Amino acid sequence: MQTLNFQSYLVTGPRNKRREATKILLSKSKIAIDKVSPDIFIISPQKTKLSIEQVRNLKSHIFQKPVSLPYKVIIIEEAEKLTTEAQNALLKILEEPPQSAVIILEAKDKSQILPTILSRVVTISTEMERGEGTKSILIDSKNTLQLLEEISDVENPNQWLDNEMLMLYNLLQKNAKENQGVGEIENAIRQCAAAKAMIDANVNPRHVLVNLVLGLEK
Repeated sequence: MQTLNFQSYLVTGPRNKRREATKILLSKSKIAIDKVSPDIFIISPQKTKLSIEQVRNLKSHIFQKPVSLPYKVIIIEEAEKLTTEAQNALLKILEEPPQSAVIILEAKDKSQILPTILSRVVTISTEMERGEGTKSILIDSKNTLQLLEEISDVENPNQWLDNEMLMLYNLLQKNAKENQGVGEIENAIRQCAAAKAMIDANVNPRHVLVNLVLGLEK
């Protein structure tokens, strides 16, 4: 069974797409959120906000050991509605999350999420300016030299990775029914997410992109 590379994620985009991305993310560890489980805890806004009390209540769940799943799973729906106080409370959890827990924030975008939160999550965007394309150079090109030339011209590594992840996600949806190359696409998405996390941790972006290309070519 494959395990998740990181513990905390932010999935952005339209409601249906971000939930589908969450399902795909968790499927790596054989976790189906459509099934009832004491290890899955989903919180939603009460009226128009997600309150600090709701976040504090997570602690009674998140620090328990999983009963039947590999992880305790916390999903925060419409995370853009977290109050500032709630986000600061969540930050304390994200700083030292228990090893047996995965936290996923779902939001329409990251504009309302505090920078301190963003620095501690891997962001997966399901919708970017390039729209609904499925042309990902990481999958379409089998030429290592071509890929290295492509990344040498990248001015904004994070944006480039976001675009690639969107293309890969759209391609995954397109190919899922026929189960064509799904494993390769899922691996590329995970590798891109890992690359973004390394860049956010101040690792040299050029080195990160080169390692990404070489890793995918193995």
